[in-house]
Amino acid sequence: MTVTQIDVQVHLGDRRCVAELKRVVRQTLRRAARTWAPLPLPIDRVVVGVGFPAGGRVDLYDQFPGRDTASHAPSRPFAVVSLGLRDGQRELEPVEVAGALAAQIQAVINEQRGLRSTAPDLATTPVTTVVARPAAARPVTSSSRPSSVTPTAAGAGQATHGANGAGLVDPSLPRLQDLLATVQQGQPLEVAGPDSR
Repeated sequence: MTVTQIDVQVHLGDRRCVAELKRVVRQTLRRAARTWAPLPLPIDRVVVGVGFPAGGRVDLYDQFPGRDTASHAPSRPFAVVSLGLRDGQRELEPVEVAGALAAQIQAVINEQRGLRSTAPDLATTPVTTVVARPAAARPVTSSSRPSSVTPTAAGAGQATHGANGAGLVDPSLPRLQDLLATVQQGQPLEVAGPDSR
């Protein structure tokens, strides 16, 4: 599936807002396609509206009605990304909507392709280690109930399938805050105020 074949729907009344958001979504899809090339983007539809989560959500449907099976791999579910426009009472900027879409695309790819993550070992001298995570097995059901994929704060994909909550996040990996603290420990301190020389 090419980027132009991905269905984009914006559920708003203001035509100018609809046109702007569609432009932002299409541009983000084109950039994501370049980022993940040669993989085709595993997204079938993007829906933007006020009632969706600010960080976005992906629903994966194993059996989606009216799906063109000739253009889809039989093992890939129908993927719908839902993007919100508000974080509490604050309206999101277009760049935040684009960032949420890019994060959801990465979460789907992480789940479908298996994620390899590079992280420093905090227990010893910083050494680069590669941790392989096998892709979670998706239970095949006859229903069209969605499963959701949401990115975690550390940037790794976490998948929940229906109500069982089987995830891909490795709890033994350090959190992003821990990694940043380790990097900052090795940085020299800057002198505050005017030079006293």
